[in-house]
Amino acid sequence: MPRYVIRLSYDGGRFNGWQKQPEVNTIQGTVEQAIRTITQEKVTLYGSGRTDTGVHAEQQFAHFDTVIPIDEQFLLHRLQRMLPDDIFVYGIREVAEHFHARFDAKWRQYRYQLLLHPDPFHRQYAWYPGSNLDWESFAECLMLIEGEHDFSGFCRKGDNITHCRCTVLYTKLEQHEDSMVLVYIRANRFLRSMIRTL
Repeated sequence: MPRYVIRLSYDGGRFNGWQKQPEVNTIQGTVEQAIRTITQEKVTLYGSGRTDTGVHAEQQFAHFDTVIPIDEQFLLHRLQRMLPDDIFVYGIREVAEHFHARFDAKWRQYRYQLLLHPDPFHRQYAWYPGSNLDWESFAECLMLIEGEHDFSGFCRKGDNITHCRCTVLYTKLEQHEDSMVLVYIRANRFLRSMIRTL
């Protein structure tokens, strides 16, 4: 069966996260339904990771299989026209049948956007944590989580996972002139609820 990978981005503001769920609006469910409508096949979309309700993605990958080969450019054009404005597919290409969007991903990265002072023009996409945050200590704490560690204290209990060791490859605290502070955390994997707890 032909396997295809798509690269997409989305504003998750009005979605209940990535993972398809009954009776709620999700990214996976919306994109999967659009692909099914175009291909007339019952495809299943597998994402490189899950996002929570309201979380956005600049670059997410997902794959699906079809019975009949498709014209990638035709599908890309149709998806770009069919999907809502808050989801955009940048590319589609055929990959090897053993490729898996989740298990073949080398790393994932989160970016949090914080504000040094309240700003009504950034309120939808950044958080003002208050004026008492010690930014120097914040940066030091970020450095402490770099490397390989057991993050069992930072994940949701009861998940069926074999181990809680993750390697945080990169962290950065970056201040911009417009009072925006960007926090980057990149790791080989994130446990469920790990990034939110961190």
